Amino acid sequence: MKVFLNILKRLLIFIIACCLVCLLLLTWFDQSRTFYCLPGDKCITVWKRIGGICYVIPGKYFSLFKPNNSHVRTSNGGGFTVIWENSEDLIISSHVPVEIISRPSDKVRIKLYSSNEVLFDSLYTSYDGKYRRFKEGVEYINVDILENYAINKSDLE
Repeated sequence: MKVFLNILKRLLIFIIACCLVCLLLLTWFDQSRTFYCLPGDKCITVWKRIGGICYVIPGKYFSLFKPNNSHVRTSNGGGFTVIWENSEDLIISSHVPVEIISRPSDKVRIKLYSSNEVLFDSLYTSYDGKYRRFKEGVEYINVDILENYAINKSDLE
């Protein structure tokens, strides 16, 4: 009987250890974040979550829980452009569906480029006869979520 209890105790410890390892691995995979920054500490966090959901959060975001302040929710397979209008306003341009959560009480406001495309085009882009390009001095980052890749104006010069 003592041998049986000893085996049972070891088996229980092994099962608990396996569960903890699985939980840690699941947490690690679910916490895949990338920070993209421009000079002047203008950063965004791209947080790819399990289930194909991605959060784009202004600043560097470290919490284990989904954000409850201003952020963008999209899929893990898309891409987008973030334009810094000023230190408190971001404009998101995306060809895939995005959900913008922007509360008036939050420090940072997020706007959708397509909501006022004519105005934003006139403020931030110029047409060179073939392509629309960002005007000189516009601070932006193009992000490919799937590839974990981003470029900004300085990368193109």
